[in-house]
Amino acid sequence: MKDIGIRLFSGLCGLFFFLGVVFLSSEPAVSVIPRDLEHAFTDDFMKVTAQPKPDTLPVFSYSDLNGTEFSSGDFKSSITVINFWATFCAPCITELPSLKALDDKYTDVQVVAISLDPVKEPDKIRDFMKTNRIDPIAGFWDHRREIRKSLPARGLPTTIIVNSGGRILYKFEGEGDWASPAAYDFFNALLTVKK
Repeated sequence: MKDIGIRLFSGLCGLFFFLGVVFLSSEPAVSVIPRDLEHAFTDDFMKVTAQPKPDTLPVFSYSDLNGTEFSSGDFKSSITVINFWATFCAPCITELPSLKALDDKYTDVQVVAISLDPVKEPDKIRDFMKTNRIDPIAGFWDHRREIRKSLPARGLPTTIIVNSGGRILYKFEGEGDWASPAAYDFFNALLTVKK
């Protein structure tokens, strides 16, 4: 009986040693960019989800306020920042100028802000943008209401960062400053990562 106990104990020790070697030596899930840069920027948001194994962005259509249709499959920049906003969302309006500054700063980053307003006429969005001096990067809307079905957002604003292969790298919920030094460090690092 004592022999069986010793063998069982030895077997368990060997198993734990093996598991320890496997788990300690294997690399942790890879962050898209260095964690310190990631946290310096993302800590300001209500919720941020990084995608170590990125999902593919669902294909959806949207239009500009003149009725020209576009597809999410058309995003070809190294990085595309897709922001979902609405005229009734004060935090959305607050962050739009910083998204415009981000769009102006980088040639390899495309910013598209799509209104999820439940309106049937784009003139209401256009008038709101004109009155509030909102930049044309926000002049798109979910005219078919497809986006809410394919990318359920728990709240607004919600922003998704997608790479050139159409993979979702990050999902941001809540308002943030997209033109802060921490944001620029984040995007500088993100643009150096080959995905």
